[in-house]
Amino acid sequence: MTMAFVRHTIDINGCKLGFARAGRGVPLLYLHGTDGLAEWPAILEALAERFDVIVPDHPGFGTSEIPAWIDDVSDVAYLYLDAIEALQLSGIHVVGQSLGGWIALEMAVRSTHRLRSLTLISAAGIHVKGVPKADIFMIDPEEQARLAYADPKLGAEAALRSDGLDATKLATAYAALPVQDRKSLTEKASSRALAAVTGAVAQPRARRHVLLYFSALAAIEFYPAEFAAG
Repeated sequence: MTMAFVRHTIDINGCKLGFARAGRGVPLLYLHGTDGLAEWPAILEALAERFDVIVPDHPGFGTSEIPAWIDDVSDVAYLYLDAIEALQLSGIHVVGQSLGGWIALEMAVRSTHRLRSLTLISAAGIHVKGVPKADIFMIDPEEQARLAYADPKLGAEAALRSDGLDATKLATAYAALPVQDRKSLTEKASSRALAAVTGAVAQPRARRHVLLYFSALAAIEFYPAEFAAG
């Protein structure tokens, strides 16, 4: 049975904090990442079957205000600790994803009095001595994929996957093919078209997906009416 989330608003030190809540049982606070909650995480529906799930919009996101006294992540951490107290919650599980993971860590180093557990999903903001931090808004997708792993081998594999399935690069590689080779992708791919697929991605396992993508681009280019009709 799917639990329906209900929207609420609470005032915390002059900040109107919006949140959704559903389920029953032990309380669980879910702190979202930098993308907000525009795409509702499917996991929340499953969690609400076992927990009392509280999902706030961070200050400045969704329906929550951003008061003048919030200057950094530590202020947001104190806001949520105060919210937990105001809602009279205790023994609460805190789950943080990306930015939410950073906030969850900041909460835990300040007070664990009402916390039961801490679960981090790709948490941002963690300081590791000797490890430089990257600006995720400036680096390219391949570098970001590589830096997401502590294991260099796993990072290299992730970068290859990201590079191989980059839609912009694939579209450029497709457009560089001569017309007859692009059209061949709708029937039997020419040797030059297949070579372009091989050259577009370093990871052999991803080449099938690239070939399917090229074939879709060819169908759109040469048979747009049939493609649109399905």
